[in-house]
Amino acid sequence: MTTPSPPPTPSSDPSPADATPPDSFRFDEDLCHVNRSAPKVWNDASLRNKVTLIIIVSATAGAGIGILEMKFGHLTWPLFLALAFVISGLIAFARTWVVSPADQLITNILDICTNTSPRTIKRLPTERRDEIGQIARITQRLAVSAVKDAQEIAHLRRTLTQRIEHATRRACSQLENLASRDPLTELGNRRALDEQLDALYAAAKATRTDLLAVMIDMDNFKQINDLLGHDAGDELLVLLANILRGSIRHDDLPVRLGGDEFLILLPGCPLYRAQQLADNTRKLFVRQAKMSFSDSKLRATPNLSIGIASMNHDKAEHGDALLKIADGRLYKSKHSGKGVTTMPTNTQPHMTDDQVSNSKRFGNDDQENNRRVG
Repeated sequence: MTTPSPPPTPSSDPSPADATPPDSFRFDEDLCHVNRSAPKVWNDASLRNKVTLIIIVSATAGAGIGILEMKFGHLTWPLFLALAFVISGLIAFARTWVVSPADQLITNILDICTNTSPRTIKRLPTERRDEIGQIARITQRLAVSAVKDAQEIAHLRRTLTQRIEHATRRACSQLENLASRDPLTELGNRRALDEQLDALYAAAKATRTDLLAVMIDMDNFKQINDLLGHDAGDELLVLLANILRGSIRHDDLPVRLGGDEFLILLPGCPLYRAQQLADNTRKLFVRQAKMSFSDSKLRATPNLSIGIASMNHDKAEHGDALLKIADGRLYKSKHSGKGVTTMPTNTQPHMTDDQVSNSKRFGNDDQENNRRVG
């Protein structure tokens, strides 16, 4: 006894009519629901063929009714009633298959004009194979292209804006840097000093540390300018700036006040360290200056006069007072034979034997520690 074969199962492969269109061609079910339920051949037919068929059916129906009227005159009213039903049906078919899809397409296009979101674009009946579908697909391509162009323009605008902002910030930063830098020595200028002096003084007060001001003035600078020209003077200024830049810490502030006068602010620095800095700077500067101007006819070698002030030892009440004290000690050094460092009163900084000898040589006028380095 043979076992009956099971009934064939329906194929699980979807037919082309049931296949889901890709995302870019999907649209809402309520837009073209009539077209989906229609026969595929009729739905894919062109609008002109549909209109032609409606006209042919109308003409045929009219001719048929006319013939029946001629043959059966007593059926006039039923024939006219039948003709009215035929015309009404043809109008309904024309509205359903021609007018409504066109109106819906116009509505979709108007929606896209005001809102180019993907959801609005997907509502276009791009799956139709008639003129409505062709117009929908062309509209879809134009809308997608417009969206892409708008996105690219927005991206370019953002990129351009970012580049302009970056260039503006960089230019402003460069201008601020140039405004606070001495163009010759590339040290800070008086504006940089004005911007940072009060902050350094307040920070030293808050942390209960010291703030030292080292005022430096170049000796015999006018003679160099008069005999060798301003280029030689600029060379000395750059030399001193490079020595200062290589001798200080990251937190120290070197400034060219103007002419041949320089200032270094040393936050949290002990006095002996400032004295060592002054001595080393002078020695290195004198040595380099002798090498640079060994063949010149200068009557005196360039040297440095230095005045040092301490916020704590001198009890400076503010930053400007500290600078005035340092400037007074610099003036004292200039009138003590030049090449001298004048320290705060009643301090015992670290000294080498040569420094002690030089200090004794110049004495301790007005209880200031004066030293000369030859």
